[in-house]
Amino acid sequence: MTKAKTTPSRRAPLNAFLHAHNSACMWQLTNKPSKGQTIECWSVNGHLLIVHSYGDDGWNVFIPACQSNSINDTIAALEAYVK
Repeated sequence: MTKAKTTPSRRAPLNAFLHAHNSACMWQLTNKPSKGQTIECWSVNGHLLIVHSYGDDGWNVFIPACQSNSINDTIAALEAYVK
C-alpha cells in the first residue's frame, strides 16, 4: 500500500495569522465549489478584511482603502492607490 504524500496547504500561513490574532470569520461565500474557491470576511482585532481563497492555488487579501468612514477620504485613498 502506497502512502499518499501530504503537502502543506498554501493557506497555512494565512490560517496561522488569523489564529494568532483571534480572528473571527463573519461570513463565507462559495464561489466555485468544485475548485474550493471562497470569498470570506474576517474580523481581525476590530478590523475587517476580505479573503479570496483559490482552493489549493493560493489567496488574496483585501483591506480597506483607508481607516475613515468619510466618502471623500475613501475616494482620495483610492485615487492615491491607482496613480
